[in-house]
Amino acid sequence: METSSYGGNSGSPVFFYLGADRGGGGIYVGNPELKLAGIMMGYFGENSPIKIIETQKIPVSDRNLGIAAVVPSYLLEEILFGKELKTLRGF
Repeated sequence: METSSYGGNSGSPVFFYLGADRGGGGIYVGNPELKLAGIMMGYFGENSPIKIIETQKIPVSDRNLGIAAVVPSYLLEEILFGKELKTLRGF
């Protein structure tokens, strides 16, 4: 996914925010939608030492390439509702 991610973000939910201008083949004039894209599992960075740039409150890194690895939500559904976990839950 084209987004920034940093150490410590793994396991966080990733959402798509679909604004009021998107819809099935046309302009959607209703409320914006929030959809689960998946779960963050890592990011791609350069193989160079990290350089920290101090800001007023938050240190940022210039190392991140802006590409993150995300486990897609359809795979999460397969895991959570698969036979093995259903058996463990007693269903």
